[in-house]
Amino acid sequence: MTTGIARDIDQLLQPLGFKRQEGTWNRQRGVLIDVVSMQLSKTGRRMTVEAGVLHPVAWTKCWEKPVPDFVDAPECTIRVRVADLTDDVDRWWSLDDSGTAADIVDKIASLLLPFIEANHSDDAIERTLAASRAVKNLNAPETVYLAILQHERGDTAGACALLRRFRDKVLGAWKPTAETLMHQLNCASPT
Repeated sequence: MTTGIARDIDQLLQPLGFKRQEGTWNRQRGVLIDVVSMQLSKTGRRMTVEAGVLHPVAWTKCWEKPVPDFVDAPECTIRVRVADLTDDVDRWWSLDDSGTAADIVDKIASLLLPFIEANHSDDAIERTLAASRAVKNLNAPETVYLAILQHERGDTAGACALLRRFRDKVLGAWKPTAETLMHQLNCASPT
């Protein structure tokens, strides 16, 4: 069933410049990488779709490694599922339902692609990150991505203030990551 769904999604996305590897599609737009991805449930009987945009500067500075050759949705700088753009109820389709493929293709066309298109600039990605629940809760890696993009556009003070709040909240491996990034961005200690 997922092979049939992937073929139907191919018919929508390939004419738009997307290339597929297994259940994930990528498209290069300038420096940004657009992503649409299928995700199977643990039982393999249901699936959902998500989409995102990867900003290569945010990725490489956060993870200190090059962008993967093919990007999956969890690696995106910003990403959404259908629920994020509708009623906030996570949507999983049954693979036994004959209307699944058509409904998924419809949701990609009507919701996920417009989200991608609306986020084809640094400013738009920053706004999406700033408005996200993840950044409001100072979660990683989204908060780090936002700080990097703020710094890239010249708002070092804003980036450093965000990283300080993040560092003070976060536990584990992200704390030294925040410290390293603050050093790289020349964040002076607050007075």
